[in-house]
Amino acid sequence: MDEPLWYGYHFNGANACHFTLNELAGAIAPNVAALRELFPAVEIGDVEPIGAAKNVPPDWVDEIAQWTQVYQQVVGQKLSFFHADIVWTSPWQQQLGAIKRVAHEHGLKFGVIYDGGGAGKQESDALWTQEAVERFQMVESNPATLPDHAIFQSWARWPHNMLPEDQPGTMTWLVNQYVGSKH
Repeated sequence: MDEPLWYGYHFNGANACHFTLNELAGAIAPNVAALRELFPAVEIGDVEPIGAAKNVPPDWVDEIAQWTQVYQQVVGQKLSFFHADIVWTSPWQQQLGAIKRVAHEHGLKFGVIYDGGGAGKQESDALWTQEAVERFQMVESNPATLPDHAIFQSWARWPHNMLPEDQPGTMTWLVNQYVGSKH
């Protein structure tokens, strides 16, 4: 799920829901049940922003922990994973370490979305992928933030190409840089 807690509970823009945690989980439960009927082994997780995103409350990590418990109670099954959508232009390190601990305490796999861009620079495929490399190196150099899952994703127009894998600036080149860093 893509930021249900943020958009269902905190978001203040047009058409904001402002659900309670129980209402939010209750709104999600029928969709989860329908998915499980068709795909019994489906794994459902949550992605939420991490870092000093606009209007994130100071107890955000505690709210995420509470949300995982309410979700499990209402839906009848715990989330499979929690993925952090890091606001890279903010001080995210402390919150990321805390959310990793919370995820593991609740039996969830922990992941980080690695992407490039957002630094206000003139973008290009090469710059986008190089920023993503720098970001996974920052996160994974610290045992406190080392994820179980690495997600490579883009909401931008970069990189333009998936292949070839040996050409800097492609998504497969980025994945190969990640895999190569593990050896």
